[in-house]
Amino acid sequence: MEKKAILFCDDNTGIVEFAQFLNKDGWTILSNGKTAEILKDNNISFKIEHAFDATPRNIQDSTLLIQKILKTKILGNDNPFDNPDEENNYFIVCVNFDPLSSSFESIPKVGIGSPALDSFRSTVIRNCCTNFSNVLILTDPNDYKECIIEVRTENMQQSFRMYLAGKALNMISAYDSANANAILQNNPFAQSAFFTYMTMPYKKHLELKKGSNSCQKAVVYQLGSDGGALAGFRKIHGNDVTHKIVADTSFAWEQICSLYENLKVSSAVNSETSEGYPYTTQFTPLTGTVYSVLVKYRTVVGAGLDTNVRDSFKKTLSYDMDSNIHSTFATSAVIDADAAREIAQITFSAVMAPSFTEEAKQILSANPETRLIIATRPSSPTIDALVMDGGVIVQDADKKLFDKWTVPTKTRPTQKQCDELAFGMCLAKATKSYSGVCIKDYSVVGIASSYSSRFKALGSVLFEAKQTYKIHSIEDDIIADVLVADTEIELCEPVKEMIEKGVKAILQTGGHPNDKEFIDYCDEHNVAMIFTGVKHTKY
Repeated sequence: MEKKAILFCDDNTGIVEFAQFLNKDGWTILSNGKTAEILKDNNISFKIEHAFDATPRNIQDSTLLIQKILKTKILGNDNPFDNPDEENNYFIVCVNFDPLSSSFESIPKVGIGSPALDSFRSTVIRNCCTNFSNVLILTDPNDYKECIIEVRTENMQQSFRMYLAGKALNMISAYDSANANAILQNNPFAQSAFFTYMTMPYKKHLELKKGSNSCQKAVVYQLGSDGGALAGFRKIHGNDVTHKIVADTSFAWEQICSLYENLKVSSAVNSETSEGYPYTTQFTPLTGTVYSVLVKYRTVVGAGLDTNVRDSFKKTLSYDMDSNIHSTFATSAVIDADAAREIAQITFSAVMAPSFTEEAKQILSANPETRLIIATRPSSPTIDALVMDGGVIVQDADKKLFDKWTVPTKTRPTQKQCDELAFGMCLAKATKSYSGVCIKDYSVVGIASSYSSRFKALGSVLFEAKQTYKIHSIEDDIIADVLVADTEIELCEPVKEMIEKGVKAILQTGGHPNDKEFIDYCDEHNVAMIFTGVKHTKY
């Protein structure tokens, strides 16, 4: 009685040991392609299976193979492979491929029916799953060991067969979803990005020792074959990354990329004065500047703009001194030795940059607790998702800062104030609502997050700005240059005190019933007020 096993894999990890067992146990191995070459190099006997010939595929052989797999049947529990119909004895099918690198998603301008699309292998696997009670379908090298044990002991557990079939379907579902996404993306008939079924192929990228707490398990999944910004993250020094490190570094890098995406090149917004006169507000391009941000538990605890990493770092560090330890510091430029000496004075959980000079690596590597992470790809998420029990809310990413500026006050913002307001809005957009941000000299001096009311957020940002002023013993009387809110706000005591202590420009949504009172107060104190008409509520 002939027992047949098909071995045809892209991932050939452990295939030699598995094939050697099958040879020794009397199995006939059928193979092709890269797997066949490996078997030949290791003197493992096999037969060529022509159904897997790449070009051209023999349609008759392919159809015949699938028919044989479907007809394979185990007759008895005492001897599970005692099937007299040797023509249909394909008891083991070991086939795998990378569903993301084999799909439309990774093959630009490919046509349907292209040989680059490995639909035959996915079809073979699908039919194996249909007959999983009689065929062991192996798609993961991690399952070879258990398979060997069950074959050797002739104890083929039904639960193991179902487990293998589930993993096989999991793999080809990623292949199908990747193809569906790639075909529908930018298709002229696709009027909406939100289709009937949510098909987003995520692949396991990194297993973590634990989740945000030791009682939780966690793993990082990477979306698609490209992987986005995550695929460009690389740790070059320090302890293993944790749930917190992954969450904070991805969030920090997203903030840096968001600012430059909106303001690095020449950017402008259509504006209108209180008299209805239209004009254009031009922002100063950020080319040649360095943006740094400090993040802890996906919350911004410092941010600063300057012309070099060292000074940008100092501005970032000047706010919320108590939160710096074990936070994540990220910057938009290469970290040099001069900046590294300043950074090394504090124990950060992670330091992230596009690169590090060799001297900077040596300086920062002295502390094993600080992970050094290189980020080489821009971050530009297209969706925002909130997971709940039994479902997920998905929406377009909040990417646009403003549509229009309306300046209802007699005073118009200066160029510096315009730039600081745009900088502050990038931060407010990333901060959980209700939020408020105070900026002074292109540095955060106060930031409020996750408040249940606008009044509480404004009171908090005032308190933070006063604390920053007090800690640094600043000689002038100005606690902040500008105030930015993520939604509409009204005139209240915290705002009055901020204006009294130096705030000269306010950016908010507008649309509150008491806007007129607020505008009049700003006019009395020579403060520029700007309405955007765009909320940036964040949960």
